[in-house]
Amino acid sequence: MDLIKEHFLPQDEREATAEMMCATYCLDQARYAVLREDYKKALAYFENATRSIRELARLNEKKKTHEKLEKMISELAKSSGFEAYRKELGL
Repeated sequence: MDLIKEHFLPQDEREATAEMMCATYCLDQARYAVLREDYKKALAYFENATRSIRELARLNEKKKTHEKLEKMISELAKSSGFEAYRKELGL
Protein backbone atom coordinates (compact mmCIF):
# COMPACT_ATOMS: atom_id res chain seq x y z
CA MET A 1 0.00 0.00 0.00
CA ASP A 2 1.40 3.38 -1.03
CA LEU A 3 0.42 5.85 1.68
CA ILE A 4 1.31 8.86 -0.46
CA LYS A 5 -0.97 7.79 -3.33
CA GLU A 6 -3.71 6.77 -0.91
CA HIS A 7 -3.81 10.01 1.10
CA PHE A 8 -2.90 12.76 -1.37
CA LEU A 9 -3.94 14.00 -4.80
CA PRO A 10 -1.62 13.03 -7.67
CA GLN A 11 -0.56 16.65 -8.17
CA ASP A 12 0.39 16.86 -4.47
CA GLU A 13 2.38 13.62 -4.24
CA ARG A 14 5.78 15.24 -4.71
CA GLU A 15 5.12 17.87 -2.03
CA ALA A 16 3.62 15.29 0.33
CA THR A 17 6.67 13.05 -0.09
CA ALA A 18 9.01 15.94 0.69
CA GLU A 19 6.97 16.96 3.76
CA MET A 20 6.86 13.34 4.97
CA MET A 21 10.63 13.05 4.64
CA CYS A 22 11.15 16.39 6.38
CA ALA A 23 8.85 15.48 9.28
CA THR A 24 10.55 12.11 9.75
CA TYR A 25 14.03 13.63 9.63
CA CYS A 26 13.14 16.41 12.06
CA LEU A 27 11.56 14.00 14.53
CA ASP A 28 14.66 11.79 14.44
CA GLN A 29 16.93 14.79 14.93
CA ALA A 30 14.78 16.10 17.78
CA ARG A 31 15.06 12.75 19.55
CA TYR A 32 18.84 12.77 19.19
CA ALA A 33 19.00 16.36 20.43
CA VAL A 34 17.01 15.43 23.54
CA LEU A 35 19.40 12.55 24.21
CA ARG A 36 22.29 15.02 23.96
CA GLU A 37 20.40 17.40 26.26
CA ASP A 38 20.33 20.04 23.53
CA TYR A 39 16.77 21.10 24.26
CA LYS A 40 16.85 24.31 22.25
CA LYS A 41 17.79 22.40 19.11
CA ALA A 42 15.22 19.70 19.94
CA LEU A 43 12.48 22.32 20.12
CA ALA A 44 13.52 23.78 16.77
CA TYR A 45 13.36 20.33 15.17
CA PHE A 46 9.96 19.64 16.74
CA GLU A 47 8.65 22.97 15.43
CA ASN A 48 9.85 22.13 11.92
CA ALA A 49 8.30 18.67 12.16
CA THR A 50 5.04 20.26 13.29
CA ARG A 51 5.02 22.56 10.25
CA SER A 52 5.52 19.62 7.92
CA ILE A 53 2.80 17.60 9.63
CA ARG A 54 0.39 20.55 9.38
CA GLU A 55 1.12 20.75 5.66
CA LEU A 56 0.49 17.01 5.30
CA ALA A 57 -2.84 17.46 7.09
CA ARG A 58 -3.75 20.33 4.75
CA LEU A 59 -2.90 18.30 1.66
CA ASN A 60 -4.84 15.31 2.98
CA GLU A 61 -7.87 17.51 3.67
CA LYS A 62 -7.59 18.84 0.12
CA LYS A 63 -7.88 15.26 -1.20
CA LYS A 64 -10.85 14.49 1.05
CA THR A 65 -12.65 17.63 -0.15
CA HIS A 66 -11.90 16.71 -3.76
CA GLU A 67 -13.29 13.20 -3.23
CA LYS A 68 -16.47 14.59 -1.61
CA LEU A 69 -17.01 16.91 -4.57
CA GLU A 70 -16.47 14.06 -7.03
CA LYS A 71 -19.01 11.95 -5.16
CA MET A 72 -21.55 14.79 -5.14
CA ILE A 73 -21.09 15.39 -8.86
CA SER A 74 -21.42 11.67 -9.56
CA GLU A 75 -24.63 11.46 -7.53
CA LEU A 76 -25.98 14.57 -9.21
CA ALA A 77 -25.17 13.15 -12.64
CA LYS A 78 -27.21 10.03 -11.78
CA SER A 79 -30.33 12.05 -10.94
CA SER A 80 -33.01 12.48 -13.60
CA GLY A 81 -33.15 16.23 -13.03
CA PHE A 82 -29.53 16.61 -14.03
CA GLU A 83 -30.13 14.98 -17.41
CA ALA A 84 -32.96 17.40 -18.16
CA TYR A 85 -30.78 20.31 -17.07
CA ARG A 86 -27.93 19.12 -19.34
CA LYS A 87 -30.29 18.88 -22.33
CA GLU A 88 -31.63 22.37 -21.60
CA LEU A 89 -28.07 23.74 -21.60
CA GLY A 90 -27.15 21.75 -24.70
CA LEU A 91 -24.39 19.80 -22.94
